[in-house]
Amino acid sequence: MNTRAQSTEQRSSTSLQTLMAGFILFIILAVVVLNGWVVFNSYQRTLEATEKQADNLSLSLSRHAEDTFLQVELLLQDLNERIDQDGFGGPQLLRLQQTLKNRKSTLPQLHGIFIYDSAGHWLVTTADNIPKNANNSDREYFKYHQNTPSTELYIGSVIRSRTNDDLIIPVSMRLNNDDGSFAGVLLATISLNYFKLYYGYYSMGDTDVLAILLSDGHILYGRPFDDSQINRDVSSSPLFMEHLKSSTSGTATFYSTVDHVERIYGYTRLKRYPIVIAAGYNKTQVFSNWKVDSTIYTAIALTLLLIMSSMGAIVLKQIKINEKNQTDLTKVRDQLTAMNHTLETLALLDVLTGLANRRQFDIFLRETIAQSALSGKRIALIMLDVDMFKKYNDHYGHVEGDKCLQTVSHALSSMPRRKEDLIARYGGEEFVIILMDVTEEGAIAFAERALEAIRHQSIPHELTSLDEKVVTASAGVYLFVGTTPAQAPESVIIRADKALYQAKNNGRNRVEIATE
Repeated sequence: MNTRAQSTEQRSSTSLQTLMAGFILFIILAVVVLNGWVVFNSYQRTLEATEKQADNLSLSLSRHAEDTFLQVELLLQDLNERIDQDGFGGPQLLRLQQTLKNRKSTLPQLHGIFIYDSAGHWLVTTADNIPKNANNSDREYFKYHQNTPSTELYIGSVIRSRTNDDLIIPVSMRLNNDDGSFAGVLLATISLNYFKLYYGYYSMGDTDVLAILLSDGHILYGRPFDDSQINRDVSSSPLFMEHLKSSTSGTATFYSTVDHVERIYGYTRLKRYPIVIAAGYNKTQVFSNWKVDSTIYTAIALTLLLIMSSMGAIVLKQIKINEKNQTDLTKVRDQLTAMNHTLETLALLDVLTGLANRRQFDIFLRETIAQSALSGKRIALIMLDVDMFKKYNDHYGHVEGDKCLQTVSHALSSMPRRKEDLIARYGGEEFVIILMDVTEEGAIAFAERALEAIRHQSIPHELTSLDEKVVTASAGVYLFVGTTPAQAPESVIIRADKALYQAKNNGRNRVEIATE
């Protein structure tokens, strides 16, 4: 071989080496960027999911608190009307005492009901005996009504009962004489243990918070804090200084003024009563599991990078050796091509369930919409969500949660269906089904069979609110025909998801169909 040929071959070999080195570097950078994006996106989704969970929990607790105080308010209004009509003379006191006892037995939150005269003396109570010389004129709520002409309901700070030393929340109303002068106080006390017991039902971390507060910032009760924090003034906290001033409900992340722990909060101020509900998740604890998963994912990515880098080094070495290794390089190229094909195939499947994954579903949905626009055939999109799966995961653990999802996936994939239909895992405990050329009755029937197939697995679920105490699912169905130009897949998903949300609101373990 002449010098010119050798020089040309050397330049070609050097160019190939440079190209290969650049390609490997590009792949490494791409994997690093992709891994960083996935980790960041996972962080954001964890944050958003926690915020949504905290917001939903605060709204749920606010409805419970409003119902609790509303029942007491209606009771006091009724008693006030009775007193206005009949007064509280001697014979009437006996009837009032019996009435108070009867009403107390129907409201579990009540600790007691009392009627005081204008001097604070006990006239009537649900207790069997009135203490001798009992007088409550020194109580803060009594002084409030004594000096305030309003007959509106008043909720005071937590106090100790003088009958049995229990912690109670006073809910009171002013009594007036015919001329509007002060006649006394009508009082109902709510046992603080009622809220302690109710909040204790929620499965949360040791440093997560559920709290009910007065709108002036005083704590009525806060889980998991002890009784020493009751009536503590936290009006200087970011919740009262910033967030409640701009919105009556929402989510926020800040450090607690009680224990200085950073939490992700959902908060709601009641419209009818001066009460604020807060539900907070320890941010450090929330992201501990995320950190574990991210570390594992990063370790896998680094391992892949190491493998790819090693393979690249081998390829470069082979190029350097001599021209005879071109055959080996071809084999390596074929192997890499096969690996890429395998990875592409795996990229369309969900690792846990073996079903089509979100990526395959997105591709299939776009293609299906285009086909429907040409053929005019109707498509059904079914979104299915396992009921109360978070409670299942929290109670049985993530390993059993994965097994549950695998069982549900097997039940769905085992259902008779046509080749052109698709069942995929949408994410978490959500699944999607696309049915081609189907009627409304057929789509609903298929969704019902899917729910029955899941129920038939009889997966125990002790924490479900449904009577069967097994894992169930809810489904939303949306039927449509593709249009030109094609509608966005997101708009189709939103309608099916709205129907699914309706199924959840209507009691779960059911199918709802979307309306235009």
